[in-house]
Amino acid sequence: MRFISLISSRKQAGSFVSAVVCGVVCAITVMGVTMVFGGCVSEDLAACPPALRLTFRYTLNTSRKDQLSESVRTARVYVFDYSTGVLTDMIEIPPEDLARGRHDEPHMPEGLYTMVAWGVSGEEPARSYSARQMPDESTHDNTEVEIGTTTIDDFHMMLGVERAPSDKEGDIVPVPADFDDLFWAIADGVEIVEGESRRVDLDFLRNTSLLRIAVTGLEHFEDPDTVTSASGLPLRLFATGSNGRYRYDDAIDPHARTVHYTSFDHRRTGGGMSLNIPMQRLHIRRHEDDPVLLHIESLAGAIPGIPPIDLVSAITESNDGMGNYPYKTQESIDREHEFRIALAISPDPDNPGSYLLTMTINEWNVIIIRPIIDKPQAL
Repeated sequence: MRFISLISSRKQAGSFVSAVVCGVVCAITVMGVTMVFGGCVSEDLAACPPALRLTFRYTLNTSRKDQLSESVRTARVYVFDYSTGVLTDMIEIPPEDLARGRHDEPHMPEGLYTMVAWGVSGEEPARSYSARQMPDESTHDNTEVEIGTTTIDDFHMMLGVERAPSDKEGDIVPVPADFDDLFWAIADGVEIVEGESRRVDLDFLRNTSLLRIAVTGLEHFEDPDTVTSASGLPLRLFATGSNGRYRYDDAIDPHARTVHYTSFDHRRTGGGMSLNIPMQRLHIRRHEDDPVLLHIESLAGAIPGIPPIDLVSAITESNDGMGNYPYKTQESIDREHEFRIALAISPDPDNPGSYLLTMTINEWNVIIIRPIIDKPQAL
C-alpha cells in the first residue's frame, strides 16, 4: 500500500543471499539475569535478529494506555542522515505490523539517523495528506519527496487542500472535509552499527482534534411561523487556522496558509443545532500570534457582539470554578481528541432585550461570555 500517491515507492530490497552472517547483541532478562547473544550465523535470515526493529505505540491519550491498533491504520517512517540531513530511505509499515506494534528491517546501512514516523487513521493515507519537499515555505511551491534529494529542513507533511471559494473566509479548504487523523513520532540520533541489532521506540502524538459543537437557545431568535424545515440551520459555524502544514519535527510551518474548517455532519436538534468540525493541531505557543478561531455567524454574516472566539484561549481557560484548569499544558490538549463545545444563548437577566452566549468545553466552564447586544433579525 502506498502511503503517498505522489511519492516514489521505497526502493526494493536486494535479493536475499543464501547464507547470512550477522552479529547481534540481544539482552534478555530472565529472573533478574541479563543474557547477551551475538554472532548469529544462519542460512535462514529469519533466524537472526533484525538490523532494525521499530516499535510503535500511541499512549498520549486520555486513557494513557496504548491505543495504537484502534487509532493508526497505516504509517511510513522517513529516514534522514543525521549529519547531512538528506533523506536516505522511506520505510513502509504494513497494517499487520502496526496491529502487532512492531516492524523489522532485516538490513539497515551503518550510520547515524533521524527517523520520523507519520501515520494516519485511514486505510488510504493519500486521501488526506501528502509528504512534500518545500525549500521556500513563503512561496508554497512544493514537489514530491525524493530519496537522495529531499533534506530534513525541506520536508513537510501537508493536509490535502484546495483554494477556498471566494465566499469563505480563509485561503484554503481541506479535501476531503472529513479528513483522517494524523499521527507523528520521532527518534533522533539513531545509531546503526553493522552486525548489531537496534530497537527504536516510536510513541505517536495525534495532530488532529474533533470539535463537537452543540448550540441551544435558537428559539430566542426564530419566529416559529418561519421555520420551514427541521434540518434548516439558522447559524453558520466554522473555524479558521493556519495549522495544516508541518515540518519534520511536528512544528507548524509559520508560513502555512489559513485553512477554512467546516462541518461535514450537522443537524437541527429541536431549538438548537449540532455539528462536528475536524481540526488540525491546536498549539498553545502558536495561538498568540496566529490564533485558531471559531466563527459564529448568521446566514447574513457576523452577529453583533459575537466576534470570532480564540479556541486555544477558550480551552486553556476552561475550569471548574474552583481554580482547576485541565488544559493548561500542550500535553493535556494533545491527549484530548474530542472537544465537546456547548454554546447556550439565553436572555440577559440584567439587560432586558439583550442576550448572553455562554460556552463550556468538555463540561468545564469557560470564562468567556459574549453579550449579544442586538437581537439578530436575520436568524
